[in-house]
Amino acid sequence: MKSGITEISETQRRLDVEIPAADVDAAIDRLARRHRGRARVPGFRPGKVPMHIVRQRFKEDILHDAASDLVPAAVETALEEHGVSTIDTPDVREVSIDEGEPLTFHALFEVMPPITALDYDALTLRRRPVAPDAGAEERALDQLRLRASRVVPVTDRPLETGDIAILDLTRRADGADGEANEFREPQQRATVELGVEGNPPGLDDELAGLAVGDSKTFDLTYPEGSAPAELAGRRVTHEVTVREHHRRELPDLDDAFAKSVGGFESLEKLKARIADDLGREAEIETRRGVRRDLLRQLASRLTAEVPDALVERELGMGGVVAPMGVGDEGLGAVGGPFDGTPDPLRGPDDHGFLGVDEDLRAEAAADVGRDHAQLVLGRDGHEGRQHQARHMRILAG
Repeated sequence: MKSGITEISETQRRLDVEIPAADVDAAIDRLARRHRGRARVPGFRPGKVPMHIVRQRFKEDILHDAASDLVPAAVETALEEHGVSTIDTPDVREVSIDEGEPLTFHALFEVMPPITALDYDALTLRRRPVAPDAGAEERALDQLRLRASRVVPVTDRPLETGDIAILDLTRRADGADGEANEFREPQQRATVELGVEGNPPGLDDELAGLAVGDSKTFDLTYPEGSAPAELAGRRVTHEVTVREHHRRELPDLDDAFAKSVGGFESLEKLKARIADDLGREAEIETRRGVRRDLLRQLASRLTAEVPDALVERELGMGGVVAPMGVGDEGLGAVGGPFDGTPDPLRGPDDHGFLGVDEDLRAEAAADVGRDHAQLVLGRDGHEGRQHQARHMRILAG
């Protein structure tokens, strides 16, 4: 097999491959025999069709299957022979195959740009200590109480802030022509927690005072940027019927609560654990800040071309965090919004993603540059990193 690689740019390469005719014919013979075994041709018994008829009648299928067998293996072999690692799957083009002829094709792919030497003497890093704010411990305790809370029915009063309502809901948004247009199918048993951040302005006031069985129709204007996007900036008519009414019953902050959430001997032991975890997280974030500063400086000194495949991969991995509020599953986020406080017992909460806007492409390219900078750190190994540390200045504050 003949192969050659042409450098198109700093990160783009072209691989040209020629597979000998003998290898092609051997693959065609093997596949023709396979087709003969299952060929159905009028006038011949299964498996008894003459080979020349099989080759004529099923030529395109045989050639396609032969190329599918030969090309991937040829690409892998050629890349190994040339010692090249690709970022993504090579894009195979212009495959030419026929009996008695070599199979030829070319493939386009991207590689990581070369890593150049950097002057670590020019790097100055600043260590900015991070400390938990005054209310972090209290918020962590509130989260633990929220997770341990029970939802109990309410029968002796109407809805008020902090309660949970189960509603039958229909929403109609004003159309461009001024007529009311049905936005979506009515929702049965939608859940909303009154007072949760993310509810449309005015929703809590409209629901407060209602009791199970009550129905009400009211209009709300959804702010720009709210979810669902189809309703943002529009006036929406709501028809609601309250089906159930609940409230959260939070456990008392006492030793029994501490034992229930993590087997702590006392509430003071739990608070001490929270304080330790918050302090440890703050120290980790301080170190992350130094590393981010280092990667930014390294990335700014790297002048290599950023491969498109890495940018696309970065965009595929990132996203826009879904806002909590009126969405497909109801009107509010039962349990309240995540406020960024680390969970001292169960780790950080997961967030969902809605996708990536094309405006993030430049940011993704910058992230790839920082990833490339990490390769610089990894390339130099342990001794190299010791050398870097000796030559970089780290300032406090």
